[in-house]
Amino acid sequence: MGKDFVIDLSIFDSMDAPLSERPEAIAAACPVYTDAGDCVRVYYPDGAEEDLAVTLTTWLRRMTKRQATSPRLLRGVFQKRALYRPLVLPPTVLVPLKVRRPKCPRDATIGYINVLCVKQVESGANPHETSVRLHGGARLTVYWQPATVRRHLEEALAFLPQPAAHPLYPVALRLAEALQILCRPQEKAEPPHFPH
Repeated sequence: MGKDFVIDLSIFDSMDAPLSERPEAIAAACPVYTDAGDCVRVYYPDGAEEDLAVTLTTWLRRMTKRQATSPRLLRGVFQKRALYRPLVLPPTVLVPLKVRRPKCPRDATIGYINVLCVKQVESGANPHETSVRLHGGARLTVYWQPATVRRHLEEALAFLPQPAAHPLYPVALRLAEALQILCRPQEKAEPPHFPH
């Protein structure tokens, strides 16, 4: 009659994927410039780092393929500012944050941080920067104000599937509380009065 039809279901098994392509195994993935060119640096929760000789777009495509989807489909549910929406990849959520200033047009500026691996968020060196410390000790500079970073992290926390079941969820709750303290609106001081 005909040949046997076989369906390859390996794309659904993220355990066969390298650690750098398993969303639950990474703390962050950020575009970086290295001697090899425009690459992706993957940060792991144990403090290890790995540089991959691929672009961020390629890395995202590989990661989402394991979930039988694509970055475009994941972002497609959002109408506005789709690039800056969290990527829900159970059992975690990756938060897009601006972690690089580009040297060339069209270079990636957005990195993806596992919301459950964020340990601390602090104000950066200037008002338009935020410092994000990950489990494992890595510290990332985000080129957005603390209030913007807070909004993105809170949005990602809301997307966590069955959050209480994840071992790092209590840490994420403490992070959410710390973000509210860090980003409280400052009282406005009276403008100085100068003599005429």
